Amino acid sequence: MMLLVIATHEFGHYITARYFGVGIKQVVLGLGKPIYSKTLKSGLVLSITPLPFGGYVKLFNEREAPLSKIQLPFSLTQQAPWRRITILLAGPAVNLLIAFMIFSSLFL
Repeated sequence: MMLLVIATHEFGHYITARYFGVGIKQVVLGLGKPIYSKTLKSGLVLSITPLPFGGYVKLFNEREAPLSKIQLPFSLTQQAPWRRITILLAGPAVNLLIAFMIFSSLFL
């Protein structure tokens, strides 16, 4: 159950970053060393770890490592502030939306 909540949260970040054209390097569900990892043709790495208490979506970011001139426009830090804020708030927003839908269906 916890992994489902984490997955929907990270999906919010992921789908919003994709919508705004921000490059995504890796999506990880859980904490610790990956027990399963798959690299897609696009270069995106999907990983599942043994402890289901967190996760992250790793976006292109030149603060972490230098990016090529081709990747630089797709970096999170090159986006407008409102886009960065939207990407960061998308995870909690999806959690709130899912909670609203679940509770609404319970009360119907």
